Amino acid sequence: MSMNAVDVGDKRLAVLVHLNGMERVIPLAGGYLKAYAFAEPELEARWDIQLYSVFVEAISASRLITDIYEAQPDLVGFSVYVWNAGLVRRVLPALRLLLPQATFILGGTEVLNRSADFIDPGWENVLVCNGEGEKTFRDLLGVLLGEPLGFDQIGGVSYFQGGELKTTKPYARIKSLDEVPSPYLKGYFDKRDYSVALLETNRGCPYQCEFCFWGGATGQKITRTSYDRLHAEIELLGQNKARAVYICDANFGIFEEDVELARKFVRTKNECGFPHHVRYSSAKNNPERALEVAKTLAHGGVLSVQPLSLQSLNEHALKLAGRDAIRHESYYRLQARTNDLGIASFIELIWPLPGETLATFKKGLQDLSRMDARAFSVYPLIWLNNVGYNGKEEEYGVVTIGTGDQNSSAKTVIQTREVSFADWVEGLLYTNAVQILHGCRALYHTCTMAEGLGVATREGIFARFQSWMDQSSGTELSRLWHLGRQKIDEIYSTLSWPGHLIEQVLHFRSEFDEFLLRFTAENPDLFGGTHAQTIAAAVEFDMLARPYVYRNTSIGSTNHLRHIRVLEALPRGWVIECPYDIPREAALLREGKRTAPVMERTVITIDHDTGQLFRMARRTQKEYWDECRLFVLEMGNHYPTWQHPPQPDLSKIASIGKTVSESVQ
Repeated sequence: MSMNAVDVGDKRLAVLVHLNGMERVIPLAGGYLKAYAFAEPELEARWDIQLYSVFVEAISASRLITDIYEAQPDLVGFSVYVWNAGLVRRVLPALRLLLPQATFILGGTEVLNRSADFIDPGWENVLVCNGEGEKTFRDLLGVLLGEPLGFDQIGGVSYFQGGELKTTKPYARIKSLDEVPSPYLKGYFDKRDYSVALLETNRGCPYQCEFCFWGGATGQKITRTSYDRLHAEIELLGQNKARAVYICDANFGIFEEDVELARKFVRTKNECGFPHHVRYSSAKNNPERALEVAKTLAHGGVLSVQPLSLQSLNEHALKLAGRDAIRHESYYRLQARTNDLGIASFIELIWPLPGETLATFKKGLQDLSRMDARAFSVYPLIWLNNVGYNGKEEEYGVVTIGTGDQNSSAKTVIQTREVSFADWVEGLLYTNAVQILHGCRALYHTCTMAEGLGVATREGIFARFQSWMDQSSGTELSRLWHLGRQKIDEIYSTLSWPGHLIEQVLHFRSEFDEFLLRFTAENPDLFGGTHAQTIAAAVEFDMLARPYVYRNTSIGSTNHLRHIRVLEALPRGWVIECPYDIPREAALLREGKRTAPVMERTVITIDHDTGQLFRMARRTQKEYWDECRLFVLEMGNHYPTWQHPPQPDLSKIASIGKTVSESVQ
């Protein structure tokens, strides 16, 4: 998005720069600033405010400087976040020299209360906003209209004057978000930019998690937007074809009225065809309401996946993180109910939180998969500014490393007092073993069968697969795995590498099936013994039932089957004969209602013609791998369906040969 110099008459020009972490995102922060300022008629009469919004990865420093310079603004504001702080640092010194008449203000989570880290003592035309920006920006516009400048009249800012850092008293927080006129209803956003719309129904967080900015910086008091206004905004977003709406709240669903907002999204989708997706961070300690919100959105076709922000199962780590007030039982109930209702969900975890060990992390993943958590998203711990952890590096033995992204200021934690660098690497690789075998469903039923029969634990299977991968060779999956071990600190933070692994599992299926059969054959202590035939049948079922995300992924070969027989090939699936009802018996073993499966020949139809997408060409390979990673999180939307038709008369099927049930001991 470029700008040209414009004739604004006697008006002064302010440019609010948004360097977004995603493409085509509505610049909501700037819209708020503009709307609040222009509630003052004099400011609207004497200022023009332009919103400059661009995907940070799609803009070079020179292009950004050129666009801002050509506009010749009197005021430039930057929203500074971890993903763009590096770029802002690079362009600000040049812009100051190119635009000596301009004033600059920095706001956002990265700069709040950190003026000395971002501006030099000689930069007397640069301010840092230390809190909510609406009142500060409004008053800055007023001060810039007068002579001489008096930054001390503006609340909540830091700036240098005569080499001395000065900080003014902050304003009281806004009591109601309705004090800020709606930038949507004011028409401040181009319709072409409605691809990803941001919506804030409340601001603040009652929790103060040490790794998170929400509660620590904005305080525990939650301010709200009126529901009449939100209904009008949702309707406008639908009319303007907003494809996705990201709700910016820390806890959507914390209020009873949020259920009605979910219903409003569904009604708008039915009336306008948009939005296609609504994404949000769910309320933490009210599983019943969180479930009602998720159920409403999912059944209404606007929720693709329900995130569950657990972060860790280790009580010590959670206490250090300030999350001991958040009840695990709430998550477990919500997880179980989303499963029952067929709502795709995934667990969010952070590796490594201070206080976590490699052993407790592995156990947590095992316990969650045992409870049938459908998928995991394990994030690196980013050591952020303005959060509770900051300043405790020595106390927690924290070592960090930059991500290598010159636009970003992110620092990834690669060691803590409890987790060595080697342990950190092992934890990441273990995570990907879990993603392949559990998240991608490569051995989903098999792990349940092996554990239920007392043959092996899930953690044992996951760990063995990790070590086996370390010794494997000759396949693209092996090459990628070894690349990850060699360069984990460079490539993991991009989140593309896990997606590249997942592509090998879900798209290049025949090669992976051969790979998987080698793994099970070479580890008989995990897959052999008295239950070898039973587990082998489960392995084959998992190969057939592993979701086909893409419609244009070829249906794999069935030549490897020895314990399951294909009775009929379907366009996107099979009718198969199994020695027992594998999905049902696995579930009963997981629930402790079986000690061994009941052997009874069962005919099952596996139909993959559901929830599939076309594998489309992407602008970059990285974007495609990121998409693959996201598919695992939404795997519940791509499950095959299976049903049990009436048993056929097997005597009438030609060339039966030896029946499967006779071969299974």
